[in-house]
Amino acid sequence: MNFLVNSGDLWEVGEDLHITLSQKNYQNEKIVIPKGFKTDLASVPRVFNSIINTYGDFMIGSLIHDWLYKTDFKRDELGDYKARLMADREMLIWSKKYNKNKFENQTMFWGVRTFGAKIYKRTPNESK
Repeated sequence: MNFLVNSGDLWEVGEDLHITLSQKNYQNEKIVIPKGFKTDLASVPRVFNSIINTYGDFMIGSLIHDWLYKTDFKRDELGDYKARLMADREMLIWSKKYNKNKFENQTMFWGVRTFGAKIYKRTPNESK
C-alpha cells in the first residue's frame, strides 16, 4: 500500500485518497482522506497482536475508520451512537473485502464496538 507512509508511531497518507463508502445507506457517498492525514491504524492492545495482525489486510478499513471517527463524519446528522456504528460497520465491510478470515474481521469489529466508545466520546471536533 504505497499511499501510506510510516512516520514513527503513526502512518501518514501520502496522497489524497478518494473512497466511495460501501454501506447500503451510504453507497455512492464519496469521502476524501487528505494527504497528510495521520493515523495509528488499528490501536490494538499488544496482548492481542499475537492473535490478529492489525496491518496488511486491515489497513484500508482501519484508515477509513480512523478518518470517519476523527472528522466526526455524520455525527451531527445521525447522533453519536449511529454515526459511530456506521464508522465501525464501514471498517468491517472494507476489512472483509481484503481479509477472508471471519474470526479476525469479527474480532476487529467487536473490538471497536467495545473499546471505541472511549475515543469517540471525546468532545466533537477535538483533535481534528
